[in-house]
Parts: sequence; C-alpha cells; structure tokens
Amino acid sequence: RARAAPRRRHVAELSAPMGARKVASASGEPSALGGAPSGWLNEWLAKATAGTGAGVVSTLVCSPLDVAKTRMQVQSSIGRGTKYTGVANALATIYRDEGVRGWYRGLGPAVCSVGVFWACYFPCYDAAKEQIARASGLSEAAAQVHIAAAAASGLLTDVLTNPLWVVRTRLATQWL
Repeated sequence: RARAAPRRRHVAELSAPMGARKVASASGEPSALGGAPSGWLNEWLAKATAGTGAGVVSTLVCSPLDVAKTRMQVQSSIGRGTKYTGVANALATIYRDEGVRGWYRGLGPAVCSVGVFWACYFPCYDAAKEQIARASGLSEAAAQVHIAAAAASGLLTDVLTNPLWVVRTRLATQWL
C-alpha cells in the first residue's frame, strides 16, 4: 500500500498555541493581537516601515523650516539678542552665513528620531485602538477610541524618542 506524503506545516501553524483563533480587525485582516505570529509580525513591519519612510521623507523636505523654527525658539534663551526676525529672515540668514548645509544641521539625529518615532507610533496606535475598543466595548471607529489610542501611542513614542530630539535640537542650534 502506498503511503501519502506527510503534509508540510507552516512554521506559524507549529508555533501557534492549541486552540488559537485568528482575530480580525475592522478591515477584516488579522489583527496585530491575534492570528499566526508571522501575520502580526508582517503587519507590524509593514506599518513600521511605512511610518519610517513617510517620516524620513517629510524630515528631508521640511528640515530647513524645522532648523529655522528651532533657532528662532532658542535665540531668546541664549541672551545674544534677536538674530532672526521671522521664518523667511531665518532661512535667508542661515543660507547666507552657512549655505545649504546650515538648513540641514542636525539632520542625522532628526532622521533617526523621526524614523524611530513613526516606526513605534503606528503599530502602537493600532494595538492600542484594538485594546481600548475591546476593553470599552466601543467600536474601533469610535472617536473616543481614536483619541485615547492616539494619546497613549503619542505618550509612549514621545518618551522613547525624547533623548533623540534633545540631540537633534542641540545640533541644530550649536551655530547660534
């Protein structure tokens, strides 16, 4: 009698606890809190990668404005008078004194900070939204759930990335 070849099992099937069930989010996709480990890991990585990419692009585009804003905020606290009178003046002065490089002072830590911030924020937001909706009995689409999830995720990511923002601010303002 011929024997049937054994069925190959996916690693996720082998590592899932007995009786584990997939939990679907509002979109019908497996959630970050349920399903096979590879499913939630892929979902987390996709959200973290998308957040990091978007944050890095926006940082590169907006760096001159961010440097000007940061220097305008810090100039009054260092006691050397007013060097910048507005955003346009700050951009022009930085360009005249330091060139294009001046607009991108502190870019390395800014890119790292933004990348880490958004890589943490989006997956945390989705997980918080699911937990809050489950605990409160409200829909994930409820405004209260979005507000609470955003606050919790923002708090966590701000605490985690604060040291990076301090380094970024110091590098952006060291030329004042």
